[in-house]
Amino acid sequence: MDENDKMAVATSNEQKFEANKVRVKIPPFWEEKPEIWFFQVEAQFSIANINQEETKFNYLVAQLDPKFIENIWDIIQSDEKNKYSCAKSRLLSTFKESEEKSIKKLLTGISLGDMKPSQLLRKRKSLAGDNITEKVLRTLWLDKLPDSIKNILVVSSENLENLCVMADKIFEINSSPEIYSADADSSAMKNILEKVSLLEKQISELYINRRKSRSEFRNSSQTRNKSRSRSHDILIASTNEMQQENHLKIVFERLNTYGLKINISKSVFGVEEIEFLGYLISNEGSNPLPEKVKAITNYKKPETLHDLRIFLGMINFYRRYLKDAAKNQALLHDYLKGAKKRDKRKIQWTEEAEK
Repeated sequence: MDENDKMAVATSNEQKFEANKVRVKIPPFWEEKPEIWFFQVEAQFSIANINQEETKFNYLVAQLDPKFIENIWDIIQSDEKNKYSCAKSRLLSTFKESEEKSIKKLLTGISLGDMKPSQLLRKRKSLAGDNITEKVLRTLWLDKLPDSIKNILVVSSENLENLCVMADKIFEINSSPEIYSADADSSAMKNILEKVSLLEKQISELYINRRKSRSEFRNSSQTRNKSRSRSHDILIASTNEMQQENHLKIVFERLNTYGLKINISKSVFGVEEIEFLGYLISNEGSNPLPEKVKAITNYKKPETLHDLRIFLGMINFYRRYLKDAAKNQALLHDYLKGAKKRDKRKIQWTEEAEK
């Protein structure tokens, strides 16, 4: 090869190198997900047709911040031929989450926040890998969703992907921002007025339907009966006695306007707490009924799968008050895999499950 040929080859290599240098765009190092970052980097190398260890290593070192360089400084100074592979292995082992840490984060560390339910599920799937069954993953995912979504999905038998689509749709419907007043009395009053307005609308609809019924069935014996309210109980929350009196006056006037009556013998006024739908309601919020809690704590140890299903049903009524409910019940739910509705098979308890 003469000098001209050598110069032509050298020029060609330089041009190729310059072209590669322009085309390779390495993103900043992703400390939380180094494996994804290396996938992006090597995709850039593949596009630019870069195969040499030394060239890859030079690009890597040029991109890394000094705080990451110190983790591979000994490799930089060494005579190692495969510096890129060694540096990649070092960075992955240093920053990639361990399996134990990923599972711990899966169980306790991720909440919905600003994410959609589908994004939360994908994040949990990524952390779970092959270590968690789909049923346990479903339980963990549902446990982190708002009650307004969870209470709808928990009774569904759809697979996880279909549940995910449903959850996103419900989330979009309920995603209007809520504004909370710093003044507790003002916030409570606004909430009460909204409930009264809704009640007024419901009563108006009942009244219209009643009048329509009378016009159509004027000769029916049913027209001689007075209209009675078949709606649910009316809860009126107030911050003091004066406010309670005003709220009651508003509600009674609405009921009287539309000819509706209440059963005084079944009514309770001016109390600080009241039982409602299985909960104890007070100014501190809602709590489980003491007798219900006692019934759960005194429940005998389940002997059959059917007994276990009943026990879990009792507990799950109050699961919102149980910390790490999904995590603690995961082993119990595993017993019910493949079980029939009234399965009378005996349970072989393990020491871990009995805890």
